[in-house]
Amino acid sequence: MALGRWRPGSRTAPSRRRRHFLKRRRKDLRCGKDTTTSQEVDPAITVTPAIPAAVRVGNYYAEDQEEVLRYIAEVHAGLLADHEWLRKNARKLRQENGLTRRYSVPEILAKQHEADGFDVFVDPEEALLMAERAAKDSEWSRVTRPELSTAEAEEIQEGIGFVIATAAGGSPIGVEEVLELLDRSVAGGEIGAAVYLAEHLEARHDGQPPRPLVERLFQVLKALLRPSAATVRPKLEGPWQKAPPGRFGALNPRKSLGRLLERLAPLRREEKDLAKEGTAEVFQAMERLSQSLLPALQRMADGSRGQRRGQMASLVTRVSQENGLSISSALAQALLQQMETQGLLQMKGRDVMLSNTVKAEEQEPLRSFYTDLPLLEAHAKKRLERRRQRQQAREAAKRRKKEKG
Repeated sequence: MALGRWRPGSRTAPSRRRRHFLKRRRKDLRCGKDTTTSQEVDPAITVTPAIPAAVRVGNYYAEDQEEVLRYIAEVHAGLLADHEWLRKNARKLRQENGLTRRYSVPEILAKQHEADGFDVFVDPEEALLMAERAAKDSEWSRVTRPELSTAEAEEIQEGIGFVIATAAGGSPIGVEEVLELLDRSVAGGEIGAAVYLAEHLEARHDGQPPRPLVERLFQVLKALLRPSAATVRPKLEGPWQKAPPGRFGALNPRKSLGRLLERLAPLRREEKDLAKEGTAEVFQAMERLSQSLLPALQRMADGSRGQRRGQMASLVTRVSQENGLSISSALAQALLQQMETQGLLQMKGRDVMLSNTVKAEEQEPLRSFYTDLPLLEAHAKKRLERRRQRQQAREAAKRRKKEKG
């Protein structure tokens, strides 16, 4: 079919006229008509001129299955007869997609992918993405929300009643009892009740609760930050449900939780800063104690001779006891590490010995470290526990590697 010359008075532009022609030509090819003189139609192929709408959209039904299969064979034969279309789309036809990687050709023809829930009206990759998203949504919907039983809710409600009476000027209730009610409220997903109990403890200490209480409140309340940690139907009732004067509508307990955590965060940060200062004090005390031990160790004949770290730690313990300060073996090991950091010890292979280049000077007596001893012992105990955990982790890694091998 030849296109006529386009004139300025034509109603359609050349590009649109060309597109219309191609659409007509492809439609003719689908129906089995040859619009060119070089292509011949196979007379053995019988084509149905009218395509049912149900079959055309891919969601067909027929009482006679042979009729449907015959129609599929006819359409497939018509596509194979369109050599030009096959040549243009050869690369696209050879490319795999998500559905062809999952299903074989007989399974796709049997519409197994549609039976498995994939959308047949979109691209295969988009169908896979939609299926994964639907699976995640269904998994999220299966997440169980916490909910208090009727008996437990009545017990907690009774305890909250005593707390409300205490806030109104009644007989005080113990802090541990309030913390127990707080733990049970958080486990039941009652955000409003949990925030009310935490604010009650905060008000008892005039907004400055002690550091251990701040850490415990923070650790308990942070579990409510997950959306799935809140119950769908709260069962506890209390003052947190009443709107303040001049405000209408129900209160959002999550906003109260956020404001409470914002007040606790600076107090917790101050606690960490104090802990860092305490660590600095520990290292200063360790440095002074190492300097004080050096003269006594150098006066002993065993101190200048190379020996293993465990033997040197035993020597440090014995010297300290002789000078009126009883220390543990863990603290003795920590002191050896501190002396090595200060350059007071030398390493020769697996042996350690006192450095000959450092001259010992008279330092403060060991008895003066008696007040710092509990702090130093706690530091040594933590150091020993960290070493034990690292050793266990290494052994577990070796076992896993051995099992895999």
